[in-house]
Amino acid sequence: MLSKYLTHAEIFIDVPDKKSKEAYKAKIALLEYVHQAKLYLNEGESKSRDLLKLMQELPNKYSKEEHATREYQTEKPKISSLMQDVLKEEWNRVRDGEILWSINNFFKMIRLPKWLYISRIRLFWTCVLLIV
Repeated sequence: MLSKYLTHAEIFIDVPDKKSKEAYKAKIALLEYVHQAKLYLNEGESKSRDLLKLMQELPNKYSKEEHATREYQTEKPKISSLMQDVLKEEWNRVRDGEILWSINNFFKMIRLPKWLYISRIRLFWTCVLLIV
């Protein structure tokens, strides 16, 4: 869904006449992916909130600019990078489970060294050693 958003953003920005029917259809398609992202992402988390903000602002921000393509090309890596961060964070959350993910986020927040982070494998072997 996020990759389709980026593709439709390119289409919308490349339309020369922003008041044309083609531009309107491209904007509606782009907004569809913004609304889907709102359903999938958690607005309570800062990275997701920042990403949604960038996604929502894009159609209005570039609907009036003459040099929208050039300016979007400088902003696109920021949006793409934020998308990757959000997806990576969600992957870690699913992979580790909510409890380990929460513990590791707490460790990040208090800036503990990475070698102290808890993985499923470390947790398993710690439990095995405690049981033995």
